[in-house]
Amino acid sequence: MMDSTSDGDYINASDLTQYYYCKRKIYFLKVAGVQATTRRKMDLGKEEQAREYKRLLERKDLFGVAREDVLEVIPRKFVSSEKLRVKGIIDILLLLRNGNVIPVEIKYTDTPEVTLSRKKQLLAYMLLCEQALGKKCPFGILYFPDQNYSVRLTATEGDKAAVIRDLEQIWTMFKTESLPRRAPEWKCNYCEVKRYCWT
Repeated sequence: MMDSTSDGDYINASDLTQYYYCKRKIYFLKVAGVQATTRRKMDLGKEEQAREYKRLLERKDLFGVAREDVLEVIPRKFVSSEKLRVKGIIDILLLLRNGNVIPVEIKYTDTPEVTLSRKKQLLAYMLLCEQALGKKCPFGILYFPDQNYSVRLTATEGDKAAVIRDLEQIWTMFKTESLPRRAPEWKCNYCEVKRYCWT
């Protein structure tokens, strides 16, 4: 049975990251109700995010956005959309003086790449900004602190429609409780549900 981690009626935007990394992983976490152990890397990431927010005050620009264009920097902004049935916590939200917003997703990794899973999560946050906050979102930012590297991503109407289809596919998996195919084995090396998948 599907557990309460999706709050029954909502999908977490971060579920898209899991879905595009390994559909079977999200099955075990959200359908089978497997309790994943918190990894030390996750804890370190949260601690580093707090430090990163403090460092923002010393910067001349904010992830490539001119400081004079930013009205407010909001850390860990919770957003949800009843229409999309999606919720999430944006690492940092930049509220611009022109009324637009920019979601910033911070990734601590040795591979600062715009993977499909990372892109999908950021696109979901951009959709949430428009739906939940009623703000225009001209682009989103993926920021890799270890490399001090940021990437701007824009969302086309096709991108937005694709994310909505992705969410519908996740809901279908939740409802049918069908086990997806296993992802390539190289993805299993750092997976907290591997022991359930390979038994």
